[in-house]
Amino acid sequence: MTKKLCWNKNQDELLGYFAEGLLSVKEQKAIAHLIKDDLALQEEVRIQKEIAKLITPENLPTVPKHVIQNAKNLVHQPFGTRVWSLVVHFTKDAVKMFKSDGVFVNPILSYAQPLRGQTAQNPKTILIKKDFSAVGIQVEIERAQNSTNRIVICAQDLKTHTPVNDFRITLLENDMELESHITDKGKTNFENMRDGRYVVDITATHHPIARISLELYQE
Repeated sequence: MTKKLCWNKNQDELLGYFAEGLLSVKEQKAIAHLIKDDLALQEEVRIQKEIAKLITPENLPTVPKHVIQNAKNLVHQPFGTRVWSLVVHFTKDAVKMFKSDGVFVNPILSYAQPLRGQTAQNPKTILIKKDFSAVGIQVEIERAQNSTNRIVICAQDLKTHTPVNDFRITLLENDMELESHITDKGKTNFENMRDGRYVVDITATHHPIARISLELYQE
């Protein structure tokens, strides 16, 4: 491996390559000349060489084959078109509008209500439903008095009309995981969410079900 010599910008990197003998003969000689009167750099090279001796295939941890295969399965099964975008705007008294390629659900007919033991909705609650393969996903967004939001996500088998358990629901903001739960009796919820942009990933064993892009705003 030959690296272009650029001492001022890449001193630490070049010292590492020098210590491991990865530079060209000309570059090795140039680095040796530069550090011959600098004891600090010589010590750094010595340390780099000691570290290089420790990093051998025998010293590296072995990753189980099933872990590698599971990772490959996830990579080869992207979400693709299973992305659901929701945009919800709140006004002083109610939900003003929402944008979604899902269907607005009548609260009386929704399957979130029996699961939660409720029969009525307040003016600042919205329910949206979308089907993914054999699974129906419903998102319930409830605006609290303190202007935070409660998100309830329910999963139902479209054939048996029964709650789907053991789905993992993960909430992310700016690619950072905030919470992750397993569905219990077909649902999970996220409390005290402030307005903003989020992503909700819904996955079953080894494969994704849906990804929800969620935007919440106060007008």
